[in-house]
Amino acid sequence: MSIPLNENAKEQLAHALDQSLVHTRQLVEHTRIAHWNLRGPWFSSRHALFDDLSEHLRRHADLLAERAGALGKPVNVTLMAEEIFQPMPEGFLKGETAIRCVAENLASHSAKLREAHKLAERTQDPPTADLLATVLSEIEADLWMLRAHIPRSEDPVVVQAASQPRPPLHEAAAEQAPTRIPLTVNH
Repeated sequence: MSIPLNENAKEQLAHALDQSLVHTRQLVEHTRIAHWNLRGPWFSSRHALFDDLSEHLRRHADLLAERAGALGKPVNVTLMAEEIFQPMPEGFLKGETAIRCVAENLASHSAKLREAHKLAERTQDPPTADLLATVLSEIEADLWMLRAHIPRSEDPVVVQAASQPRPPLHEAAAEQAPTRIPLTVNH
């Protein structure tokens, strides 16, 4: 009563899931560091953003570990996965610095998840491919949210004045007054 995949495919998938799990756990730690050491403007919303992100990652870790178990492979908690992340800066972090670092690391994680997803497709394991596609979709949505907090020099924010000045309020009210139309009733 096991999943109908050959042992080699199960080993490869379990290893890819383990690597993704290690990276996910490292990202949980990075988001917690950013959450704890964050300072500066928009503190409250960014603090909550990192909190939400770490919860998403914790859920992903659980899903990845459970899929390895479903393949009949124990999670390798001692795995030394390829180092793909830049370290988090030490000390208190300005919001943009924390966001930029976590975003760059999420982008690296996304690239590795894509590789694992391709492996799941090659080994014809739809449940693992679907799981990785779901996790990848959530990671990239979180990455989009983080990137929205980083101003880009090529996309300057421009505040435009209204094209025409608005009329004073009393003039606008007169313009909107209902027009009376005489009502004639035929008997």
